[in-house]
Amino acid sequence: MDDRQLLEAIGQMIDEKLEQKLEQKLEQKLEQKLEQKLKPIREDLKRLNENVARIEVDHGYKLGVLYDAHVVAARNTEAIQVLDARVEDHGHRIFALEQVVSNA
Repeated sequence: MDDRQLLEAIGQMIDEKLEQKLEQKLEQKLEQKLEQKLKPIREDLKRLNENVARIEVDHGYKLGVLYDAHVVAARNTEAIQVLDARVEDHGHRIFALEQVVSNA
């Protein structure tokens, strides 16, 4: 191998090394820029997840309260119906008593 071929081989090796280094640096820069762009997105996503969790808990509580109110309202409706029947029965009794008193 003469000097010229040797220099060309050395130059090619240096070029390959430089190209590898350049590619590594470029990849590092791209990863850094990508990470910088993704950081605020990740932070926003984290806040969004926290807000969703808070809303789910709040809605769960509200649904529980609504269900409890529904149960109480159903019980009250049943009680009112029973009382209404008793009042109606008493109304009939009073009417019957008034008829007996007015006929006597």
